[in-house]
Amino acid sequence: MKTTFDLPETLVQEIKRIAKVRGTTAKEIVREALVRVVDEHTDREPFVLRDLSQPGWNPALTGSSLHEHILRSYEIDERT
Repeated sequence: MKTTFDLPETLVQEIKRIAKVRGTTAKEIVREALVRVVDEHTDREPFVLRDLSQPGWNPALTGSSLHEHILRSYEIDERT
């Protein structure tokens, strides 16, 4: 499949230089680079944030909704 990319001229010249040194084509250098990026992305496990919450850290907030927490943080009475 053919695809067109707009690349800076300096990058294209560097790709061509590397291809010449390696005895291959610029097309192959770009293909290898793209395959490497895709492989790195697919090999990573998704980041999962550890649950470090402490139950009951503030008895006044336990069992409250997020809205209630926000209102309490501003000391706003939600009944008003």
